[in-house]
Amino acid sequence: MGDRVTYIGNNAFSGCLSLERFEFGKSLEFIGAEAFSDCTSLISIYSKSNTPPFCEQQALDDLNKWNCKLYVPTNALNKYKVAEQWKEFFYIDNRLDKHKRQSARNRMADFGNRQHAQNDENDRIARSVG
Repeated sequence: MGDRVTYIGNNAFSGCLSLERFEFGKSLEFIGAEAFSDCTSLISIYSKSNTPPFCEQQALDDLNKWNCKLYVPTNALNKYKVAEQWKEFFYIDNRLDKHKRQSARNRMADFGNRQHAQNDENDRIARSVG
């Protein structure tokens, strides 16, 4: 979700079994009741928010908090470790910044590989025509 989203409503993603990864922006302040309840496939949550969003009753209920990893900004790690519902995650990591840098590098490498493949294809076509 983008940085402009401040609120996730009640039951917004409840029971969404295909949801494996979720990222929310810096401005999220509130997560409604049971918004992510029964999202049993969720394995990673990426928060850009420096303040843990307030969670209504059972907002994060029935997530497998032993397997679902929570990534937060470095300066927010201790806040998430004591915040209601967020503190229930077994794995809370401040490598969000590292993850963002790695993702950017992967996207650049992917772009470079596509460009290289396109150049190879152009060379092959030029040789077959010429």
